[in-house]
Amino acid sequence: MAQLDKKFFGKLKGSLGDIVFRSRNDKNYIAHKPVSYTPPDTPEFRERISKFRLAVKLASAIYSFESLKKLWKSVVPSGASPFSHLVKINYPFVLDNDLSNMIIMTPRSSFGVKLQSLTLNNDALDIELAPLTDLSNVNPDIEKKIQILVVVFLQQPLNSTLPDYDFLKVSSVKTSINLNDPITFNIPLLTADSEILVNYTNRKVIFTAITFDENEDEIQFSSTINYTVV
Repeated sequence: MAQLDKKFFGKLKGSLGDIVFRSRNDKNYIAHKPVSYTPPDTPEFRERISKFRLAVKLASAIYSFESLKKLWKSVVPSGASPFSHLVKINYPFVLDNDLSNMIIMTPRSSFGVKLQSLTLNNDALDIELAPLTDLSNVNPDIEKKIQILVVVFLQQPLNSTLPDYDFLKVSSVKTSINLNDPITFNIPLLTADSEILVNYTNRKVIFTAITFDENEDEIQFSSTINYTVV
């Protein structure tokens, strides 16, 4: 693929004969049109395609949180796609129409939280975290509030006409940090979300916590918690 160093024609896109024009990261590229390709119709290939589609939808759910979008943009090298990076790092943990319990919402972090209890019903999501300690790596002199961002993965629809899986995206309100007591979050579900939730029997909750200073500026994101609702 050739790169046009000087951009005389604005953004180029499309093809002319056997030449293809593409624009990426504000640069124009010229390439030969690929020869025709017929994908193999094998179980292995279909499984790879299925896993990739799920990895993309998972990344879209995570990326829907503006805070997480900014976070990934800040850690991915310049010129690389943060969204593609998110797809890539989670692909090994995606199964055929299912997710393992190793999904990643945030980059590696020294800030961790411990889940004490989680209840998901058709009306609300309730999460209780263990009291934050020194091992949580929280500085109470700076970090004053905490919030959780949640992706709910739904699988096994009750009706065959429904998609094999779906995602819900919810977040809690910001809660004051108290190092002595458990931290509880009650997240009411919107009616539209509840109507989706009732149609699936398998439910997995994936979430991360964010701390804020007294001005409600973000300080740090926790490692990811994966939990299968039983």
